[in-house]
Amino acid sequence: FTFIFAATLNPVTPKCPVGDYENKDGICCNKCPAGFKLVAECHREGHRSNCTPCPARQFSDQINNAFQCRKCKTCRAARNEVEVSPCRAAQNTICGCKVDYYKNHIDSETFECLKCSRCKPDETVEHACTRERDTVCGCKENFYRVRNKCEPCRNCTTGCSQHCMLEVATEDPEPKHRLLINLVAGSAVVVLVLLA
Repeated sequence: FTFIFAATLNPVTPKCPVGDYENKDGICCNKCPAGFKLVAECHREGHRSNCTPCPARQFSDQINNAFQCRKCKTCRAARNEVEVSPCRAAQNTICGCKVDYYKNHIDSETFECLKCSRCKPDETVEHACTRERDTVCGCKENFYRVRNKCEPCRNCTTGCSQHCMLEVATEDPEPKHRLLINLVAGSAVVVLVLLA
């Protein structure tokens, strides 16, 4: 019990400095820089590991002590991918989607290229499709979305409130007021004729 407790109080400090690693013989050797692979480990303290550049179509994107570089990715034209940036010794190939396609991310490293959506006749383009995201469509004026479909606004409802227009009273004057107006207008004409 005492030994376990003492071990938790005194955390083990790494033997080798940052950027180095401990080989199987317990010697601290330097790691190879990005774009290189290990050919031979150092044989004693103070000596350097032997590193060589990654061969063509291979890469290593971080400092390492690996004897092999990784194979470069190939963009797949059959899956609508295009090469955005070629493979380099220190960077894998970067693939994207061809025009009219966008990246649908499956996880942090995997994606598929999907055809850009087209807006329907009763929709407008709010955000055009890019290689990173699909088209965003909205409903045209006086339409609102119901179950992923644009429907025309018929009433001033919650889904249509931004499209509602104030109703203006356009009723005819009541018949009794129309009779009074006609009598006054007729009397004025008679008075004007008599005065003339």
